Amino acid sequence: CRGVVAVLPPSPRTALAFVAAVSVAASYLTWAFSLVFAAILAREVARRVPRADYRALGAMAFLGLGTVWAQGLSGSAALQVASASSSPKAVQDEIVKHGYANGLIPLSDTIFTWRALLATLLIYVVAVAMAWMMAPQGERARSAADLGIELKPLIGPGSTREEGREQEGPPRPGDWLEHSPVLTIVIVAIGALYLVRHFTTQDALASLDLNTINLILILLALLLNWRPWRMARAVREGAPAVSGVLLQFPAYAGLFGVTAHTAASRRTPPSTPSRDQGRGVTARR
Repeated sequence: CRGVVAVLPPSPRTALAFVAAVSVAASYLTWAFSLVFAAILAREVARRVPRADYRALGAMAFLGLGTVWAQGLSGSAALQVASASSSPKAVQDEIVKHGYANGLIPLSDTIFTWRALLATLLIYVVAVAMAWMMAPQGERARSAADLGIELKPLIGPGSTREEGREQEGPPRPGDWLEHSPVLTIVIVAIGALYLVRHFTTQDALASLDLNTINLILILLALLLNWRPWRMARAVREGAPAVSGVLLQFPAYAGLFGVTAHTAASRRTPPSTPSRDQGRGVTARR
């Protein structure tokens, strides 16, 4: 957020429109990411532009959730009807009646149609314009200081986030591996290779579903954290009640899929001509 806010002009109107624009854009990618990232951004903007209305900045952080999230990549309806594992059989049977033989509706026929993209763009422009127009000015504005809120840096000098954290290096080989980017590079490379093969062997938009989006987000999170221990710490601090589920269950599902498909491929006997087919060939000869 610091690098993005550094180029922000010090104007309350611009600050409000900026947070609104980022919030809506992030919500198009995924609504959960928008809630967290836009809230952190609004706080950092309030630190850099102290004259901006803190109440309005907080409201703009939620703007994406109220506008385009359902039309983006986290739209639950579009993802559900595009994923065989997420769409109930009754729904798939109904989809077949409307001309889709496989019972699924690809994203190219829902959120990626030109009508949906045009509607999303119009909503984006209107939302940002309204944010700029409704920015409180002069005496009507209430900064964080006016509301009695002290805005400390979230990270770095002056923040409380780094207090009490271990600064020592990893003492054991296993700890060293967790603190090294080697595992990150290997996992992201394998995942990226799978995604390239997945999207190049079929229509890219039609093959984009809930599972591939989740995989892309997990790989991006791991890549941005760069080291496995940072990824684990971020998940633990962001969602302490379900951190183990968020990290372990996708790994369990991947291991189960590899095991199941590998065993199935080993059990499948090679296709050989039957005895009757051999006799027919001999007779014809």
